[in-house]
Amino acid sequence: MVTLQEVKQYLRIDFEDDDTLLLSLISTAKQLVMDVGRMDEERFSENEDVVRTAMLYTVSYSL
Repeated sequence: MVTLQEVKQYLRIDFEDDDTLLLSLISTAKQLVMDVGRMDEERFSENEDVVRTAMLYTVSYSL
């Protein structure tokens, strides 16, 4: 749903040192959004705009 490049652009990160951390945060953000929204994979993909915003917020809040 959200790519590493999208997250790096959103956070204005232009180096690769933290890519592993960011990928982990993206994975965690996906699971949190699914849990809080009580979504399965199908509902997750049906709500792309809301999910994208929620995931970007979750990743940025985690830093």
